[in-house]
Amino acid sequence: MKAITILQPWAGFIPAGAKAIETRSWETKYRGPIAIHAAKDQDKKGERIRHIVARAEQYGIFAPEMHFGAIIAIANLVDCLRVVGKVSLKIGNEKRVAAVLENGIKVTGIELELGDFTIGRYAWILSNVQSIDPIPARGQQRIWNWAGATDRGRVMDSNIEYWCKHYDKPCDEVDTSVDSDICEKCNDEIRVPYDEEGE
Repeated sequence: MKAITILQPWAGFIPAGAKAIETRSWETKYRGPIAIHAAKDQDKKGERIRHIVARAEQYGIFAPEMHFGAIIAIANLVDCLRVVGKVSLKIGNEKRVAAVLENGIKVTGIELELGDFTIGRYAWILSNVQSIDPIPARGQQRIWNWAGATDRGRVMDSNIEYWCKHYDKPCDEVDTSVDSDICEKCNDEIRVPYDEEGE
C-alpha cells in the first residue's frame, strides 16, 4: 500500500475528522488507498504542536491522542489540486480568507488553518478516512510503499538511496533485495533521509 508521512499534530487531525486535505509543495498523479503515517516527531519541546492545537481549539476541535512513528489511518487519495488564489469572503458580519483550488473549491475555517495553502502548492484530497490502531513504521520522503503490519519500516527499493546512521553519504552496501535495517558493511542502522516538510 502507498503511504505518506505527515508531522504531528497534522497527521492526527486526519483520522479525527478535522482535516481532509493534506497540502504539499509537489503534485502526485497517484489516486487510491493511502496509509497515513505520523512522523517520529522532531519537535522536542512541543511548541509547534501546542500552537496548532490552540488554533484548532478556537474552532471547537480538540486534539486527538497523538502517536509518533506509526501508521494511524487508511484513506483514499481522490484528487490533487493546485492552489490558485486567495479570496476574501463575507460571512455574516465577518470577513474571512479562503484558499481557492483549481476546480473552484474554496477552503476556509479549520481546514485552512490545518494546511499551507500558499498559491502554487497542492491540496491532496482525502476521503473515507479510517482510523486504525497505531502500527509502528519508519517514514520516508514523498509517497512510499508500506507492506502492512509486518513491515519493519519500509519496503526496500533500489531506486532510493539508503544512508547509514553515522554517514553523510549514501551507503552502497545496502542490499535492496531484502528488508534489512542493518548495513552489511558497518553493521549500523540504515535510514532514509527524512523529509521534514510536513505541512
